[in-house]
Amino acid sequence: MRRARTILQAGFLAVVIVGVFLLRGHAEGFCPFGGVEGLYTWLREGAMPCSLGMSNFYILGALLAVTLVVRRAFCGFACPIGAISEW
Repeated sequence: MRRARTILQAGFLAVVIVGVFLLRGHAEGFCPFGGVEGLYTWLREGAMPCSLGMSNFYILGALLAVTLVVRRAFCGFACPIGAISEW
């Protein structure tokens, strides 16, 4: 189980690294907390700050739904920040 978890963590981290550095995407665009950060500005001004987009709200919603179903599994298996801090 430990090996599968490490492989999944490395895979999700690789997806983020490829998306940010090779595809030149913004890390903010992949972060579910961008939805939390941008919510106030979006509600107040009707626009998202920086390079955030509506996709951050979708990612945040999906993360919340997955977390409700599988509890801490997202942080333990898929979150790149959790993988880096654990390693």
